[in-house]
Amino acid sequence: MAASLLLLTGCSNFAEPGPGSTGTPTLSPPDLPKGFKDRGDGVATRFVDEEQCGQGRCSQMEIYAYGSCPSGVYVRADTMDESGAVVGFSNGFTGALAKGDKAIATLPIHEDAATDVRITKVNCH
Repeated sequence: MAASLLLLTGCSNFAEPGPGSTGTPTLSPPDLPKGFKDRGDGVATRFVDEEQCGQGRCSQMEIYAYGSCPSGVYVRADTMDESGAVVGFSNGFTGALAKGDKAIATLPIHEDAATDVRITKVNCH
């Protein structure tokens, strides 16, 4: 919990708790661009339809920052085989993102058995 609160310090658009609430302020997502999924922490994502991986295989995520991420965005994903079993993981980073910026995070896939990815973590830093 403390770590997630520290990560939110660089983001804006906090919603204040209502009267009698004991919770901490959370980000309130704006209207997101079409196809993006809110991941919390000031960030929304969607998979890129046609990855441009260069050599090897990868998955790419388009990142939309609805909060400021001055040290970038970290994305982690499990790689899975066709039965859905986790066979490895991958991660990627973006550069600094201001509120409203978009970027692409590339997640290299090294496992021959991997046929899919499942996003497990997206953090604004």
